[in-house]
Amino acid sequence: MRAAGAMVAGLFALSLFTATAQAAECGFQKYQDGTVGPAVCPNGEANGKVRKAYVQVAPTIMALGEPATRAQLKTAICADSNKGASGVTLYDAVTYQAARFDWSRGITHEANRRIIADRYC
Repeated sequence: MRAAGAMVAGLFALSLFTATAQAAECGFQKYQDGTVGPAVCPNGEANGKVRKAYVQVAPTIMALGEPATRAQLKTAICADSNKGASGVTLYDAVTYQAARFDWSRGITHEANRRIIADRYC
């Protein structure tokens, strides 16, 4: 349940920002499934308080910069997935990086749809 809610909230948050965002700090929550959040603050900025946790569990995604291509994102998602990152973690890391670097919604929306469907790699 938490995963589906987080994914819907993440998609909504992605639709809220339009300018390049800097990291903000809006809290740190550890969820029962071991994930942390929120990835994005209510103002649409990446939540700097969760960055370190995302780097630990999805280092390849978190190493991407601006701009990321569809191929780079797919490679990073698959690499982190193969190292044991959960779908929720992958989704959250992509959402965080998208807010941080203002990645194209066309790229991130497709990536997150495939993560939700567990059909990316």
